[in-house]
Amino acid sequence: MRVFTYLAILVWVGLPTTSWGQKQSAARSKNSIEMFFPVSHFFDETTTNWVILAPYKKNVREPDGSYSREDVYILPPTLGLSYIRLLGLKSSINISGTAYMMQYINDNRVPGETMRREYGLISAGYLYKVIAHQQISLYSYGAVNYRFGYERIHIYYPYPWEARVEGLLLRDWGLSAGLRATYDLPWHFLLSGEAKYTQFVYLHDEGVDFFGDHEDPTPHDLTVKIGLGYRF
Repeated sequence: MRVFTYLAILVWVGLPTTSWGQKQSAARSKNSIEMFFPVSHFFDETTTNWVILAPYKKNVREPDGSYSREDVYILPPTLGLSYIRLLGLKSSINISGTAYMMQYINDNRVPGETMRREYGLISAGYLYKVIAHQQISLYSYGAVNYRFGYERIHIYYPYPWEARVEGLLLRDWGLSAGLRATYDLPWHFLLSGEAKYTQFVYLHDEGVDFFGDHEDPTPHDLTVKIGLGYRF
């Protein structure tokens, strides 16, 4: 009986010490890397990938040789990686890269509609800790962004079975502002959530000549990120 009593006392005394040691070790970590999934809304008529798995229309060949359309679920190859360096007690810098791809499939397209977005986004930002409570921290966030890639625009259907499309180059610079929250996990891991608004203040002037009109990419972007990181 005494053995179990001594073990209970050791566990009771050791738990606060272990927790304190983990917090002290995390506090000494000046670097962190993070992998995240971004969800972007572009303030136009395109759909938003608010869910990771989104339904798409796919052509399916029937036994009689005809084609039909059915919904399939595809995981978008959209992912990001970031590095954060602590500068002081409350300030840090953040460098991140994002690969974004979204396919928009519609049976009844109209001229000028976006069919596909595929681009890379490089961001360099500054974080300032505004709230810290136990394992939870809240940061304000500002960044400079460079977007490079393309948007595929539908022009018209010269034939019922063929669509004419044009590529819109993305070589744009933008500014972001937002909020970031983190939750500390054991063994130096952390969960993060981030919401930011981006305004692309410079848009590359090479676009699609669409019946004499010049089509530009959308300059607005609202992004929500969910990530898993590691401090070292």
